[in-house]
Amino acid sequence: ALGARGLPAESITLERFLNVRYQGTDVGIMMLEPEDSDYARAFHEQYQREFGFRLPGRDILVDDIRVRGTGVASHLQAQELPVTGSIPTPLDSQLTYFEDGWRETPSFSLKQMEPGNSLEGPCILVDDISTILVEPDCRARMTKLGNIEIDVFPRAQQGAHKKQKLVGTFRIKVLQASISSLNEMHQISTVSCRTFARLLMLSSNSVSENRM
Repeated sequence: ALGARGLPAESITLERFLNVRYQGTDVGIMMLEPEDSDYARAFHEQYQREFGFRLPGRDILVDDIRVRGTGVASHLQAQELPVTGSIPTPLDSQLTYFEDGWRETPSFSLKQMEPGNSLEGPCILVDDISTILVEPDCRARMTKLGNIEIDVFPRAQQGAHKKQKLVGTFRIKVLQASISSLNEMHQISTVSCRTFARLLMLSSNSVSENRM
């Protein structure tokens, strides 16, 4: 089946499993084929590790056999998203409480974002399976590969953070690819930009103190 999907034979590996148990017991152990192919020895050892005893002299039964095939596809490459020049429009807006108080916070659909789009925080990026919170003094940008990069600025005064030096930038990978061998791919992420930036700064300060 993997070869029929275009995977070369040298990229495919097969693993054999036996679901084995002692006769007269109901508990089986799924055993990967050992290097010496001695399933009985491996089963006795695994049973000893899991249950603390063995049943010498008892027959070993094989309930089922399984084979797992794994193929490595080296030809898959990330593809850049098309750009149509559209600008995302807010889905709605609501008051959201941050450290400095209540702020009007618009919500945008991730599906409307395109490479080059930039949104100033506070705002919320939503999708069917993910939510990204862009806090005040942060800016979210979509890259050519469909990832969201968030720039974190120092605390701004009167909206001047665009001229200030970045505290840091981190990337959130947004799942965009469609892979034929998978029916569904799920990713759930909720990100707090400023909290993440604080963790980065605390980690950096801790390293600096340890070096002193």
